[in-house]
Amino acid sequence: MLTAFDEIQINHDDGDITIEHAILALDAQRSGHINFISSAGAAFCSGKIAGKQILVSHEAHRILVQKFPKSAFLPCSYFRPIVLGNLSVELLPSGESPGASFLRVEKKKDSLLYASHWSRRQTPALRRASFKQAETLLLKLQNDPSALFATSVRRELERLTEFCAKLLRAGERVIVVADAGSTVHHIMGALTEQRLPVCPDKNLLPLLLSEQSTGIVSHAQASHAVSPAPDGTRWNQGAKTLWVENPAQQPCVVLMSKEHLLSRKQRSLPNGIWVWTGLMDQHAADRCPWIAHLNFAESFALSFAPDLSEIDDLVAEVHPKQVLVCGEGSQTCVHHLTRRGIDAQVFAPPRLETLF
Repeated sequence: MLTAFDEIQINHDDGDITIEHAILALDAQRSGHINFISSAGAAFCSGKIAGKQILVSHEAHRILVQKFPKSAFLPCSYFRPIVLGNLSVELLPSGESPGASFLRVEKKKDSLLYASHWSRRQTPALRRASFKQAETLLLKLQNDPSALFATSVRRELERLTEFCAKLLRAGERVIVVADAGSTVHHIMGALTEQRLPVCPDKNLLPLLLSEQSTGIVSHAQASHAVSPAPDGTRWNQGAKTLWVENPAQQPCVVLMSKEHLLSRKQRSLPNGIWVWTGLMDQHAADRCPWIAHLNFAESFALSFAPDLSEIDDLVAEVHPKQVLVCGEGSQTCVHHLTRRGIDAQVFAPPRLETLF
C-alpha cells in the first residue's frame, strides 16, 4: 500500500499539467520550472515554449534550438533515467515525429507514463515507439479518437500519390497540407517511393532534415552528394528523393504544415492546386475564415493520430492500474476503456465555484 509520501502528485491547473508542486510540467503553456516537451514538431510549429528549463530528447533539442536559441534546454538520451529532485524520469521514443517522446516518472514504488504524441505506424524516417510498464498511464489526446476515419490509411496514401502524379504529369504544382507530425513523414515516404519531385515548405525543413529523417538531405548536403540537374533539381543518392530547389520553375509537390498555414497571411500563400489531408479543425477554420477561399481540389482521410485501437495497444503494453485521460475526446476514450473493464477517468482541472 503506497503512502501519500510515496505517490506521484499530479496537478491540472488552467490547462497545464504539473508534477510535484510544479517542479516538472508536461507540455505546459504557462507554468513549470522544468517543462517536458513531448513533440518537437508541435512545439516548433506553435512557436511557444514555457518553463525555465526545457526537458527534451537529443533529437528534439537539435530541432528546437534553431527556433529557440535563448531557451535553456536539458537534452536527455532515450532509455537513460535522470534524477529531478525526488523524481526519476526517463524518456522513451514515441514514434510520432523526430525527437517525440513518452515520459516515464518514478517515485519510490510509484510510476507514471505520460503519452501525448505517439504513433505505432512505421516509417523508415522515424524511430520505433517503445513502451514500459507503469502504475498510472496519463493520456493527453490531441484529437477525438471517435472522429478519426475508418478508411484504410494505406489506401488513402496510395490515392494521394496517384492524384499528385497525375497532376504533375499535366504540368501542375500540387500543395499538400498535412499535420507536421508523423503524417508529413508518411506522405514524404510515399512520394519518395514513386520518385515524385518534392519541395517541403521552409517551415517544415527543421523537422524533415533531422538525423532521424534519413530519406532527405539539406541543400548543403545534397550539393556534396550529387551535382544539380539542368532543371534545378537534386537527387539524394541514398533515398532517391527528388529535391526541388526552385518549385516555381517546374511541377512538384509542395508540403505545407497545417500549423504554419493557419499562422500565415493569405497574400503570402503559394499558387497551385491545394489538397487537404486529415481532419478539418473547426476552431482553426473559425479563426482563419480565408482558408475556405483556397478551394481545395481534393481532401484525403489521412491522420496518424492514435485511434481507439492504438490506445488499446498502448494500455496493453503499459499495463497500468489506472488510466487518466485529458484533451480532445477524453470522455469518448474513458467510456471506451471503461467498457473494456479498465479503471479509467477523465483528468480535468478542478471546478471552481462562481459567485453571481
